[in-house]
Amino acid sequence: MATNEGMLDLTLNLLCSMQRAHIPIESTILIFASSPNVAESLEKYGVHAIYHESFGSSPSEAAKQYGDKTFSRMMFFKVSLP
Repeated sequence: MATNEGMLDLTLNLLCSMQRAHIPIESTILIFASSPNVAESLEKYGVHAIYHESFGSSPSEAAKQYGDKTFSRMMFFKVSLP
């Protein structure tokens, strides 16, 4: 999966829910982060997070609605990772 600053709270909520349900995060999830700060935050929860400059720029805010410009850019980010 991929996430940015705007979606970080929802991503962390998912990780907490997985921990509560005893789903092993370390061996189950790989997250592509939109910034070094996002990757660092995710790694504190034991998840494998990857950030690299080659990913290019992505929005830092959450999408306001399905299909808006931010949503579209994040979908492109997810499918265009190297």
